[in-house]
Amino acid sequence: APVRREPLPQKRGRGGPKNRSSLYRGVTFHKQTGRWWARVYTKGKHHSLGVYKDEEMAAEAFDKAV
Repeated sequence: APVRREPLPQKRGRGGPKNRSSLYRGVTFHKQTGRWWARVYTKGKHHSLGVYKDEEMAAEAFDKAV
């Protein structure tokens, strides 16, 4: 039987695109720099939380902001 992966707690929330580059909400991979970008959307605007070498660090920044 196939192994079923439980979703990470951070992914709870509104449904979004299923082809995300990251496992974490608010984190995307920036191809030109090869780094992970964390950002949050509030009051109708995106706010950058920074660029990080690894995905987990970007996710932590998003968690602290939310």
